[in-house]
Amino acid sequence: MSTPETDPVRKKILAATDRLIAGKPLRWKSYADYFHILETHGVPLNMVHLVGAAQVRQVVMGDADRKPTPAELAQMKALVVEAMQDGAAGLTTALIYPPGSFQTTDELVEIVKAAAPCQAIYATHMRDESAGLLDGIKEAIEIGERAGVKVEIFHLKAAYAPRFGQMMPEAVKLINEARAKGIDVAADMYLYP
Repeated sequence: MSTPETDPVRKKILAATDRLIAGKPLRWKSYADYFHILETHGVPLNMVHLVGAAQVRQVVMGDADRKPTPAELAQMKALVVEAMQDGAAGLTTALIYPPGSFQTTDELVEIVKAAAPCQAIYATHMRDESAGLLDGIKEAIEIGERAGVKVEIFHLKAAYAPRFGQMMPEAVKLINEARAKGIDVAADMYLYP
């Protein structure tokens, strides 16, 4: 296996991972390094880390708005496997924002499948929380079902016009139907005052 010093992809990860703890810059090259830093310095609460699917894609493909080549997809899957072996609990997406918005359902299924042997979770900020809310829920469920992992939908809401607040019964119904089929899917919400 290549080292961070010889692998151009790993060099990109290293260059993007300067962090501060107690006012001191720390560099980490992998999730294993990151978890070691946390263990050494301690954290004041329980933490679960998820691999950002968009960040993995960006390391391999930059900001390209296209499908990955088979070699690029293999490289992304390898980075996910490495992070999972180092202690990540699953993958997360933010599909409203680039480069996550460039990722297709099929691409995400393949990346998430790479994490499945580690009992991973797929947690998502869906593509749409407005008129396309139901399609976003269906996509999240499909990814989890095809990849064989649990699904967590972040911040479930029917936002914005034209159907603000009106789609929630349908959204909950989709989630309950998936659960009745044996798909492990859940959602969280934040409450507005």
